Amino acid sequence: METFLSLMPVLITGTLLYKRSSAAIHEKIQFYSSEILNQISQNIDRELARLEYDSIEIMFSQEVQNTLTYYDVLSEWELLDVSEQLQERLVTKFSFLHDVSDVIVYTGKQQKLLAYGDTGSNILNYNEGLLQHMFDKAMELNGVPYWISTNIDDEVHKVDLIVNKDDTRDGIVLVRQIKSLETGEGIGTFLMRTNESYLTEIYEDIDVSKQKILIINSQGIVMSSNEPSWLVGERFVNPSFIGALKYNEENSVQGFRFNLDQEYLAFYQKSEKADWYIVGFTPVVYLFEETYDILRYTLFVGFISILIAILASVAISRSIFVPMSRINRKMKRVQSGELDVRIEDSGNDELTDVGRHFNDMIDEVKELILRTKVQEKEKRIAELSALQAQINPHFLSNTLNSVKWLANVQGAENIESLTTSLISLLHVAMGKEDDFISLSQEVAYLEDYLNIQSYRYLDKFQTHMEIDDDVKAAMVPRFMIQPLVENVVYITVTDNGKGMSKENIRKVMEEKNNSKSTFSGIGLSNVRERIKMYFGDPCAVTIESLEGVFTRIEVVFPYLEKGDYDLKFRQNL
Repeated sequence: METFLSLMPVLITGTLLYKRSSAAIHEKIQFYSSEILNQISQNIDRELARLEYDSIEIMFSQEVQNTLTYYDVLSEWELLDVSEQLQERLVTKFSFLHDVSDVIVYTGKQQKLLAYGDTGSNILNYNEGLLQHMFDKAMELNGVPYWISTNIDDEVHKVDLIVNKDDTRDGIVLVRQIKSLETGEGIGTFLMRTNESYLTEIYEDIDVSKQKILIINSQGIVMSSNEPSWLVGERFVNPSFIGALKYNEENSVQGFRFNLDQEYLAFYQKSEKADWYIVGFTPVVYLFEETYDILRYTLFVGFISILIAILASVAISRSIFVPMSRINRKMKRVQSGELDVRIEDSGNDELTDVGRHFNDMIDEVKELILRTKVQEKEKRIAELSALQAQINPHFLSNTLNSVKWLANVQGAENIESLTTSLISLLHVAMGKEDDFISLSQEVAYLEDYLNIQSYRYLDKFQTHMEIDDDVKAAMVPRFMIQPLVENVVYITVTDNGKGMSKENIRKVMEEKNNSKSTFSGIGLSNVRERIKMYFGDPCAVTIESLEGVFTRIEVVFPYLEKGDYDLKFRQNL
């Protein structure tokens, strides 16, 4: 469908070109034919006018006028003498200038007087019906020329023609009434026969295969033609043609199509000297031969274009469909669980890129699956460790509760105090609290830790805490202060200890776990990272120390209360 649509402009252009060229050729042929027919019509009219002038000269000659006026009183010898005088005169006139074959004068009583032509057995005689028709038309037209075509079948010969045996005897006859110069009354009939070939010579240079010329009168009788099958003196081969011609003449149409042995384009001109039509028949095939060539060429080009487009579409489709089918099959294999599938394509097009990306994707999937397996394995180990970590503190907590009970029974207050502090710290380590706790809770856990450490170090250090009551409800990350104390750094504004060197400060800040023997195993770097994770870079842990004098630790983060923590952090942590 897309191929056909892409070729539509070519087909439309070819069709429009064919129609436009057909119209242009039709116009040019019509103009050309009209010009030719107009020239032929002018030449024929000129010759007819000459013949009419010759007829007038003969009819009004003294010999013809006197002979017809006094025919009844003239002797046979006198009539013969007049005939010889006329023939001597007309031989000089018609021998070289015209193709007139016969001139005959009839009296009012239809008595014949030969003025020019064959004598004896070859004298011109027409059958009675045709001759009477001529007399009647001459009288009817009252001196106006009447033109009629004849052939050998219209003539009567006592013996076969000897000299012109093969002559078809096609002729054009001028018939008119002879009037008396004295009275103006009709005194006879004039017949002048001209060989039809005299008219044919006017258009003999026209190629009959390209254009057929027909001269036809208003009754449909052929007067002349360059087509041998159109017989002179007979009705035209298609009697309906004269009706079609007159119809187009009434509608001022100079050219129209008409079917004979094939389809023709007929153009015509009306003669001014006779009731004749000069018609030119041009075969439509010849007219539109070039346009047919254009149409055939357009169809051929269109067919070749469609064929090429189909082949190109098939080739392009194969170049796309085959790789896509291969990729689709490989994807289905991957979908079924095969991850060792590879697409091998050494091309340099988009599908090659798709195949390359597919391979990269498979590699990433395989790596992701491998990473997931490792993570799952680590997760299982972590869960097992967590379970063990939960079991051990619970067992230890229960045991310590028993020790605490025995110490209370036995009155060992120091053991009871130590055990109580340790149980409290174990509860914190077991994760029963949130990530954020109040500052007062953090301080309570710190006091438990310091209580344990005081028994460990036999009260070798003292602690002093000053906490504003307004901030005791502030929420702080759990185990934020304990690691600072656990690293033997006292949480005071200043201390009077031995201080820390810059190298020690760097080590303390960077170590992830200062000592395995510590309670929480959390270093200052962990505290700093958790502060940044919770509150961002602006919040941090800083140490200021002067070796041998004091050490000060500053932890900066936003002030949060219980409601703020629940709203802002619980869903994100």
